[in-house]
Amino acid sequence: SKTLSDSIPESPIYPIADPILYYSRHDLPRIIGVKDFSVLQTWVDESYETHPNMRSHTGGVISLGHGIINSKSSKQKINTKSSTEAELVGASDFISHTMWTDWFLKGQGYVVKSNIFYQDNQSAILLEKNGRNSCGEKSRHINIRYFFIKDVLKRERITVTHCPTEQMIADYFTKPLQGNLFTTLRDTIMGIIPYPTKERVENKMCSGNERKEIKPSTNSKGDSQVNKEDKEIDAMPKDG
Repeated sequence: SKTLSDSIPESPIYPIADPILYYSRHDLPRIIGVKDFSVLQTWVDESYETHPNMRSHTGGVISLGHGIINSKSSKQKINTKSSTEAELVGASDFISHTMWTDWFLKGQGYVVKSNIFYQDNQSAILLEKNGRNSCGEKSRHINIRYFFIKDVLKRERITVTHCPTEQMIADYFTKPLQGNLFTTLRDTIMGIIPYPTKERVENKMCSGNERKEIKPSTNSKGDSQVNKEDKEIDAMPKDG
């Protein structure tokens, strides 16, 4: 391992911003960098009823802008009745890592101004924001300890944001992945490429395993077709 070394190779598609750690083994390097110490990002996901005893699996990662600084992949300790409940349990268990990272940065003299917590389940996000007020017939049984996250979000000023499933980095830690999704998330975690966006995921699927970005096509008015599709998708109701 070496820090701030001039021998760090430049990414062919993404310039490395302030690399703080570079580690290389064989042909796959791991790069950790910081874009802004005031921005902390967390991704949490779950795989429902993955284990033989029908318990779910939680995956979570934390980043400061390039690569990841903290990750976890663990079996949930209780059985849940829905994927929404499993998402809530996983988020409640992992958010302590986000809190600790925030406190650690403050101890080093940095103030986190934007603390974003990404999830891909809209129903779970509503439960985390509103607590019991968003409970329905299928979620009234959920133990109150898992609404600890509602108080944390308010007290620690953490913003829960929806993240499309194909851009959910934590999915890598919940189940075996294959093909382009595996290589994209692996390279993102290793710091080789930037975080996946909708257009980058689509381009990756179209171009196979080539590691280069394709600019979105534009129509006669110069509008991006990708941006148009984004607006249409955002206008559609989401099931989580």
